[in-house]
Amino acid sequence: MTTMRGWVFRSRGTPAQVLKLEDDLPRPTASSLGAHDVLVKVKYSSLFQAMAMLMTQIPHINSKPWIPEATFSGVIEAVGNQVSRLKVQEEVSGGMPPNVLFKYGGTLAEYIIVPEQFVVRKPDNLSFEGAGGIALHVPTAQQFVEIAKLKKGSRVLVTGASSGTGSIVVQVARDVVGDDGLVVGTCSSGNARMVEELGVHKVIDYTKYPILHEYLAEQYDSEPFDAIIDIVGGDWDLYKKCESYLKPDGVFIFVGDMSMVRGEANILAVLRMVLRIGVASKLPVMLGGVPRRCLLHQGQINGATLQKAAAYIAEGKVKPVTDRVVEMEDVLKGYERVFSGRAKGKVIAHIQD
Repeated sequence: MTTMRGWVFRSRGTPAQVLKLEDDLPRPTASSLGAHDVLVKVKYSSLFQAMAMLMTQIPHINSKPWIPEATFSGVIEAVGNQVSRLKVQEEVSGGMPPNVLFKYGGTLAEYIIVPEQFVVRKPDNLSFEGAGGIALHVPTAQQFVEIAKLKKGSRVLVTGASSGTGSIVVQVARDVVGDDGLVVGTCSSGNARMVEELGVHKVIDYTKYPILHEYLAEQYDSEPFDAIIDIVGGDWDLYKKCESYLKPDGVFIFVGDMSMVRGEANILAVLRMVLRIGVASKLPVMLGGVPRRCLLHQGQINGATLQKAAAYIAEGKVKPVTDRVVEMEDVLKGYERVFSGRAKGKVIAHIQD
């Protein structure tokens, strides 16, 4: 049996507790491909906060080794007999939504099998390293902008602007709203310069204004935002008080809660957050509701959204932001950086050359 290296976990816990690098995992081969599957030799993958949270919260129902992570870049080794769009030796990137990830396994391994629709040709203007980190972020950012109905001249606030997701969202938003619009991003002072270089018009240092909604009410009451994209989460008052800084026809988009992915909450807290947002979106003002539309969105990943994102990247309208690259053996150090909440952009894992 031909083997490969990969990171696996067999029980619930933090990456440091349960994630192990094994060098004798069964290596997938061309003979194991479905008709519409692709076999990829992985070069890079990225480490997601949400994946780290899932390791700590989702019960492991059997002893089967699970391989984490969802994005990749690499080279095609083989294709199924019904695959016509992609060819052997093509340079590719891609990402899998949760339902596909749980069925096929993750990308922190030297070789993976992926359904054809979740694989795209790597844009020529991206390195393997860059392509391995943004396959899921760009389509998600594009969807945020579409949901918010941003256009030239729109005004938008993005929290967590220096994060892996935020660093892409602000670039897409700036491209859409243009010089006549306004993109405001929150981050620490240490990350401000990087965020400004991504096109943000104004940076708010969240450490200087810990009660953010009060500052926003003072500064943006007369010229409120068209949309707020809340990547950080955890500050319910940011939505509850937004009437003074979000236009009546504006939208508040919840992305998640970073405190949860740092291990400060459990799966019940996630469910409570989802329920709370669902109730808030329907509750009448007379019963304590907020007269501003809100919703939870974390991205729809499919062949169409990945192809659209790849074309957008190829136009040079967005660039990957990498905090650091860790070697295959140092993935646990990479997760430490992810959990710290201090990463500037993505933490990328180099799987192999």
